[in-house]
This record gives sequence, structure tokens and C-alpha cells, in this order.
Amino acid sequence: MADDEIELNKGSDKKFSIEWEEEDEAGNIGPMNLTGGIVSIFDAHTALDGHLTATLDPDPTTGLIHFRLNWNAAMPKGRVMSFRAKVTFPDDDNFDETSLPIWVLVK
Repeated sequence: MADDEIELNKGSDKKFSIEWEEEDEAGNIGPMNLTGGIVSIFDAHTALDGHLTATLDPDPTTGLIHFRLNWNAAMPKGRVMSFRAKVTFPDDDNFDETSLPIWVLVK
């Protein structure tokens, strides 16, 4: 397994998190304050569609996004699939960003 793959074992559900980061004016990278933001699943493989949820951390200043992937017997075993997270802010029409692909390996 590569370091950037999430393993999903047959018959099991998986919970995992990522930290959404931003660069400040000084060039330092740290967690983005997601207060007021909305997270959604974007560009998901069809086998993941409907089986994956994303929520912001109860403390949105941490920049954490939590995911839950529910096992489905129709998911192809041995297959690597991807999805991306999308963050938007209703009060900022200019902010609409997606993550790099997040890879899921079904075992």
C-alpha cells in the first residue's frame, strides 16, 4: 500500500480525516479555518458514490475534515478508486477549492 492510499477491508467500514491547509501571508502553511464552510464529495468513483460522507470537525478552526466510507459488496476488490473533497463558503463566491485525489484500495 502506498502512503497516500486508504485501505478498505472487505466487510468493514472506515473512518479517516484530512487536514485542509492554507498558506498565510508569511508563507507558513497551517490548518485553514473552515468556520462557515461546507464540505462535499467531488469526482468520486461510481463504486464509492453514495457510500462516502464528509463532515467538518466540530471545531472548524482545526481544518479537519472527517470521512466515513461504508463497505458495499459491489465495490471491486483489489481496485484502487479515488474521490476528492470540495470546500466552499456560501458567503465567498470566489472560494471553491477541491483536494487532490484521495485514493481508496479495496481489499
